[in-house]
Amino acid sequence: MVYPQDVHNVYERLAEYKARRGHVYVSPFAPHKDLFNELAALRKAKNELDISLIQKFDALGFDWKLNPHRARWMYFYEELKNFQKAHGHCNVPHRHQEQPRLGAWVSRQRSAKDKLKPWQLKLLHESGFEFSDDLETHRLHEWEKNLEKLREYHQKQGNSQVPSTYKDKKLARWVINQRSLEDSLSEYQKQKLSEVAFLYKEQMADLRDTQWKRNLEKLKQFKQEHGHVDVPSSHQNRELANWVRSQRFLKTKLSRERRTSLKSLGFKFSEDLKTERQQSWLRLANELKTHLKEQGTISGIGANLRKWWHKQLFKKDLESWQKLIIEEIKSTIPLQK
Repeated sequence: MVYPQDVHNVYERLAEYKARRGHVYVSPFAPHKDLFNELAALRKAKNELDISLIQKFDALGFDWKLNPHRARWMYFYEELKNFQKAHGHCNVPHRHQEQPRLGAWVSRQRSAKDKLKPWQLKLLHESGFEFSDDLETHRLHEWEKNLEKLREYHQKQGNSQVPSTYKDKKLARWVINQRSLEDSLSEYQKQKLSEVAFLYKEQMADLRDTQWKRNLEKLKQFKQEHGHVDVPSSHQNRELANWVRSQRFLKTKLSRERRTSLKSLGFKFSEDLKTERQQSWLRLANELKTHLKEQGTISGIGANLRKWWHKQLFKKDLESWQKLIIEEIKSTIPLQK
């Protein structure tokens, strides 16, 4: 029971709750369960309250007529409106990470449509809520919209392999989902997708394997012509250059067979190149250290070594071990008089 002397404290807590949640329909769960129960008691004690206190609660938007069950329903309804503002729809996932109870509540409203009261149906419709049959119609409509986008892509590109990096992220995700849902698609959907030469998971895997082998053959031809496999980004075959760059960073994701095929051509992965660059850096540093030890002066070093040294003095992205070596070299260079 909430006594009149406790009302000011309840009011302050309710005002704070509204500031955070945007409404005064308090959660019936922890950590707000106590406040929910106190508000239920407050409604029963209304006649004992001073009119000025009642007016303060009225100004917050507090509803004195709600029973606990209706108050609980209104809490979820207001949380649904918050979700709708944030996401543009009311289709809360059943296992919504932020509010798992809200997802379950939404599912219950759909399954209990015929049992809801008129005022509940009215509020849900006003929020844009879709019941099971409405939702199915909506999903089919969205599917057709994405299919039309895929048709346009197919007409321009000649295929339906929308990459994950495509500018229309929604379409790219939709295409990936359709591949995963092959067994769940209706015959109508499969027919429509076949009209744009859509490829499912296994077909895409076969296509990627064929493309990989084709690029490997192109790389072999490049090596025959140039004597190495370091295809520059400026190479006329940009597709091959991009493929080579991607393979360097995919080493751990490539099969052993593919890694072996590339290495047999003298291909170097990103960590191999990093090791080579480090070894080259150390070789130049040791050359300079040897010169200083023998000559006692930095003058007389070759043009390439001089250029390297000046570059290190102004380089900002040196690793810590490199900085230590540079400082060591600096300490051995005699001061000019």
